[in-house]
Amino acid sequence: MIKANVLYPHSDNGTFDMNYYLTKHMPLVRQRLGGALKGMSVDQGIAGGAPNSPPQFAVVASLLFDSVADLQSALGPHTAELMADVPNFTNIEPSIQISEVKMKSARGAAYAPIAGKRRPASRLSDDAGPRGGVPRRIAPGGAVRAGRRRPAF
Repeated sequence: MIKANVLYPHSDNGTFDMNYYLTKHMPLVRQRLGGALKGMSVDQGIAGGAPNSPPQFAVVASLLFDSVADLQSALGPHTAELMADVPNFTNIEPSIQISEVKMKSARGAAYAPIAGKRRPASRLSDDAGPRGGVPRRIAPGGAVRAGRRRPAF
């Protein structure tokens, strides 16, 4: 999984029209990138790491793709159009970083690295149960008991 992060640095003189961004620009991005775009999110910075400090970035948008080739082929023909829309919502010049997603979790559960088999670490132990190859379930309070394999749907 490839993630393209569009980072808008925080600036005291910066302006950013979040309503325009969410209702006009991001739908345009979704339309132009089509099926190559696997997911997207927009984060608005609210604070920095130190108490009472401003965020490092005013806004971070993340776009997910299966591969760098998919990103390049989808974005290439539309880059000029999308960048021409930037002055309609901000005076901040964005930076772009392309990353490879190495780990992903959901709902606070710890998961194995994205390249490996994903399973909630909080639900199954690493060793096999008494029936050989059947993982043991970890019950609330840390008690371990043999579990049944559930069909993979």
